[in-house]
Amino acid sequence: MTRTLVNENGEPRSGADVEPIRTLEGVRAVKAVLADHPRDLVLFTLGINNGLRAGDLLRLTVNQVRGLPPGGRVEIREKRSQLPNLLVLHREAHAALQRHLAGIDPPPPPADMYLFAAHPGWTPLTTQALDERVREWATAAGLEGRFGAHSLRKTFGYLQHRFHGVSFEVLARRFNHPSPEATMRYLGFAGPQVDDAVPPEL
Repeated sequence: MTRTLVNENGEPRSGADVEPIRTLEGVRAVKAVLADHPRDLVLFTLGINNGLRAGDLLRLTVNQVRGLPPGGRVEIREKRSQLPNLLVLHREAHAALQRHLAGIDPPPPPADMYLFAAHPGWTPLTTQALDERVREWATAAGLEGRFGAHSLRKTFGYLQHRFHGVSFEVLARRFNHPSPEATMRYLGFAGPQVDDAVPPEL
């Protein structure tokens, strides 16, 4: 079945767009690839558990997350829409974050340093750089498909609906999309799908 690829507003996009990781096995395979790369592991884990746009994820600073407990929350304002959104620091992401912060040179990192700073330097990774990294991670994990920076956001939405049964209405609000139908098309669903299997945290 051919899927029509669409942008954030549900508008048709070219075939160069990216897709979500559609299986839990795929998620675990990428995490295994990143096991010895703390920054990339926490970036991937936060991305697939929160559904933020790549640009907003990459603008996080050390000050926003340092000292947060597992389950802690950070309120953000999306750069593109100027609407509020939320980042939740799940347990696995919290553990990966502590490893990442401990390894930043020179420790301790300044509060205003970007959490996902490019090296060398203090500027954040770009969306283009994350695009390349996600493609590399997916290839190393043996995944087939079109992947990029926004695959993290799409993976969150796809798996939350597919396995947890989260409605498109709820996901549309989480994504700040104009409608549930836009979210459905954005995630590549041809129609409503229901799955009673509830997996553990992604």
